[in-house]
Amino acid sequence: MSRKAAREKILTTSSFRCLVREVMATVGEKYGLALIGGIAVSHYANPPATPDVDFLVDGLLSEFLDDAEGFFYPPCKFERFSFEQRGLGLIQNMVRVGNLSKDLAVDFLLTGSDPYLSSVVENAVMVELQPNLELPVARVEDVILLKMKADRHKDAEDIAALYLAMEGRLDLQYIERMWKELKIK
Repeated sequence: MSRKAAREKILTTSSFRCLVREVMATVGEKYGLALIGGIAVSHYANPPATPDVDFLVDGLLSEFLDDAEGFFYPPCKFERFSFEQRGLGLIQNMVRVGNLSKDLAVDFLLTGSDPYLSSVVENAVMVELQPNLELPVARVEDVILLKMKADRHKDAEDIAALYLAMEGRLDLQYIERMWKELKIK
């Protein structure tokens, strides 16, 4: 399957459409959020897409968990874990939703009190991913920085694909400044 076909397979499915609509009508009404991770990479660079849909949510984990029970019907199973356990460090807390979509895994990553992460949500751009389906997507430079911080093999591949796809259109000064500020190795 080509990279474009892999991207289109996820981004054009009815499951993705339903998921985005539900998330925007619930979580998006109460919290700022931005699409990050592999699906955001797919939007910018067309690499093979992951079935995981990652949302960065501007809020505290405890408040989100208090609100989460009322977000979805039927009620969803929420699994909480910390990125510290996986060595990623930048985003401390995450909630995986177990049964929101039969085809897609959904993760909500909380900004906590981190000003950089809040700025990622604040600076996200509205993108029409399907006809009449808009969603805030993290700026490509922030997707790169988040991938750099995660520092996994697949993240290096995603970064390379983003640089190639966005050649000449990246704000390299922003990436360098934030790379230093965030002390990314």
